[in-house]
Amino acid sequence: MFFSEDILEVVVEQSNLYAIQCDTNKPLNLTTKELEQFMGTAVYMSLFGLPGTRMFWNKATRVSQVADTMALNRWEFIKKSLHFNNNEVRQGENDDPLHKIRPLVTHLTSKLQTIPMGEKLAVDEQMVPFKGRNRLKQYLPAKPKKWGYKILVLAGSDGVPHNFEIYTGRVVQPPELPDVGASGDVVLRLAQPISKQQNYKVFFDNWFTSVPLILTLAQQGIHCTGTVRSNRPQQNQVEEVVPPADDDLANSS
Repeated sequence: MFFSEDILEVVVEQSNLYAIQCDTNKPLNLTTKELEQFMGTAVYMSLFGLPGTRMFWNKATRVSQVADTMALNRWEFIKKSLHFNNNEVRQGENDDPLHKIRPLVTHLTSKLQTIPMGEKLAVDEQMVPFKGRNRLKQYLPAKPKKWGYKILVLAGSDGVPHNFEIYTGRVVQPPELPDVGASGDVVLRLAQPISKQQNYKVFFDNWFTSVPLILTLAQQGIHCTGTVRSNRPQQNQVEEVVPPADDDLANSS
């Protein structure tokens, strides 16, 4: 469902292009069938648990499900050349931080948004563990995995994601959406696939919650629940409600 023929063809095209850009004398000549074999072996290897990829071809630790599918040299050449976008069309300092994988991200989000939603949804952040060098790597001390890529996700109560964003820093809010603050804007962007005026319910924590966000979602017919932070007085200022006196309660009854 997720890796349909159209995205496989994009990966094949860009990987073949990158191999030529690196060395015109060493074309990759990758096909969609071979890419599927590569992806299948990569998933299998991640589940099998050997500490090194070459061990799957080593005589002492050989795994036939991998070694019989593809030769080691070919597998490593595909891995080295694997690309999702053209490096030569980047726009300089102001380009998309996710340019290299943007076609894949766009494809996956469009596929996730076709999955039927349940009534109850949640917006939260997830960490993909990563300790290498990359400008998008985040440090979240409160998370079990403290270093990695932060992904903001809209998911159902069954755990199925319906939309996501990879955190890249400050994002300019699309002109068709109101600006309710950086964290609240995330919720509005992720909530775009939710049908309006259908009484969906969205839950989120106090990092996202603000009165402007709640009011904006209410105008769209989307109910929400979340705690608020007292240190955001400008966003969370609510008119004080004075409870009625006992005599007033008696008279109203």
